[in-house]
Amino acid sequence: MQNRNHPQSISQGLLVLFLLSPFLVLFFHFQMTTRWDWNEFLWALKNSIWQGFWSAVLSCIGGLLLAPGLIFCENRFSKWFNFNIFFLLPNFLPNLFILIGLMSLIDPFPMGSVGVVIVHAFINFGLCGVILKEVMKTKLSKLSDVSFILGTSRGHFYLRVVWPLIRKDILQVFFLVFVTAFSSFAIPLVVGGGKGINLEILIFEKIKIYNDWSTAVLISGVQSLMLFAFSLINFSANTVVDVNPHLQSRYLESRLSFYLFSFLYLVFFYSYFSGVWEGVASWADFELYTEEITSGIIGTLTIAIGVGCGIFALLMLITRLHQTNWFHRFLNGYVAPSTALIGFAFLVLGPNTSLYILAKIILGLMLSYVIYLYKMGYGNYLIELQRYKEKASLLGANDNLIFWKVIFPLTHKRMFLYSGIAAFWATGDYGISKMIANRDISLALLSETFLSHYRIGFSSLLSFILLVIGLLVFLAFRGVQIVVSRKINY
Repeated sequence: MQNRNHPQSISQGLLVLFLLSPFLVLFFHFQMTTRWDWNEFLWALKNSIWQGFWSAVLSCIGGLLLAPGLIFCENRFSKWFNFNIFFLLPNFLPNLFILIGLMSLIDPFPMGSVGVVIVHAFINFGLCGVILKEVMKTKLSKLSDVSFILGTSRGHFYLRVVWPLIRKDILQVFFLVFVTAFSSFAIPLVVGGGKGINLEILIFEKIKIYNDWSTAVLISGVQSLMLFAFSLINFSANTVVDVNPHLQSRYLESRLSFYLFSFLYLVFFYSYFSGVWEGVASWADFELYTEEITSGIIGTLTIAIGVGCGIFALLMLITRLHQTNWFHRFLNGYVAPSTALIGFAFLVLGPNTSLYILAKIILGLMLSYVIYLYKMGYGNYLIELQRYKEKASLLGANDNLIFWKVIFPLTHKRMFLYSGIAAFWATGDYGISKMIANRDISLALLSETFLSHYRIGFSSLLSFILLVIGLLVFLAFRGVQIVVSRKINY
């Protein structure tokens, strides 16, 4: 048994080295002689904390207000449409689309930390609302009905019943958004509007402007340690009170909340598509950029398909090597390096010709996405499948047989789904791509360039083309998954 596990442990170690490779590359590639500036670091740290805190506060407030509206529409319209999907769209779409829509809607758009907070809060309203809606349904269903029958006022019910039971869940949601906003790079890069607007941008500036790699690595290491410390914070949830699958309480549903947030989201999408129509009106300008757009479409397709296939390969490898030992604990606790650090780590590796640049962008995006997808539910699903592996092993099956005949048929749908999502996200990436590429190699970079010059209409139209490409690539992975499922079932 020990001999059989030895190659698996080596493979696990190699995968861990790949995930740690950005730190290792920069650590061994440069001399660690840093010119530390405490004022500069504390300014960026203060901005990161400020942005993370207020993004989380506004997101949680918006989520608490949206949750009753989601309960209302679930009670009334669940047979016809799942509104969770509609309100989760800003969280699912790449940041580029949200930035364009909000900058079209809010004119002039407030640059700086305020603008960063606005974008983060809008992105996370739906996510917080869906999470808190499920918490309310799980913990408050019968209590809300009993309180209504007993004549308890709505305000008294929320203060004395709702808040004590879900406050720890709210804190969990708060830290989820805080960590995301604290380590944000792509959004401050466009709307930050200032020097050292947060730690990620400070790392970017240290490398891009000052060529101070050692300080950038050190700042990124400190940031990663802080993120790891935040990830250890755990607010144990309260005991579930009861579950009522047919929740109809008037206290926990709100027609007004549903209509207000629906109006807000519809205004946002109207603003975005108005920008797209403005870009269509200037269609003649496309002739000036035909070569760049054609090259961008090819680059976008290459990156998206490459990232999707790469993520599928990584998920297959993780699935094959997964054990509830140190490997799972590492993947669950690992905090990916900063976006800026990943980009520049791959920048210094090998030549920077077109093909190598595309390969580096694909590898960088794979590193950025794979841990997030693992924590998004895939890791927990693998733990649930552990009992099937144990039963098959007791029956005498070897590891290869267990994987191909038991685990892969159970996990391939999720692997294709997550790979398609990663490919869709990759179509809108301009963060890592901007650091590695020496020109606008994809439509996302081209769109970001126009957005930085306030040509919002043209940027909107390019982003819409990106959206179509992303959906087509996602559907392509879905189609392959259907074919594979038929082969397995056959």
